[in-house]
Amino acid sequence: MQEPNERHVENEFSGEADAVVQAGAVHGGVHFHSGRTFSFPPPRQLPGGTAKFVNREASLRQLDALLASLSDEAADKGSSTAIISAVAGAPGVGKTALALHWAHRVRDQFPDGDLYIDMHGYGSEPSLTEEQALDSFLRALSVQPCPLTRGRRVGRQPTEHR
Repeated sequence: MQEPNERHVENEFSGEADAVVQAGAVHGGVHFHSGRTFSFPPPRQLPGGTAKFVNREASLRQLDALLASLSDEAADKGSSTAIISAVAGAPGVGKTALALHWAHRVRDQFPDGDLYIDMHGYGSEPSLTEEQALDSFLRALSVQPCPLTRGRRVGRQPTEHR
């Protein structure tokens, strides 16, 4: 028989589940640890390159040399630092074609995948926001969507003007 101030609590569920939490109140976090690992295929977002690509051999050699030097430097330091690069130039000179052609050539050196985004910087379509680009990359990396605060730049701390 129950005391008058006691609640009756049952701890049952039906069906199958890897992990179940039943709680009246949780203070702090709930963490699951198991021996299972989940493996997602690496993202492969590069769009197709151009069928004919000419007169950029010097630029391709520069990119190859840059990758080789950075790879050697990282190997010497035992580092696995991510390297982010940019190709600069006026609109229409072939920056995207060069970058895509080269990226396809060296894709096998990046087993963790490749990310690509067209920010629509030039053209008739509206430009993407930083939030849209970040959301696209996080989804490609199998990160669950989360709300982003509008107007706050990701990865930057607010600065105080003095």
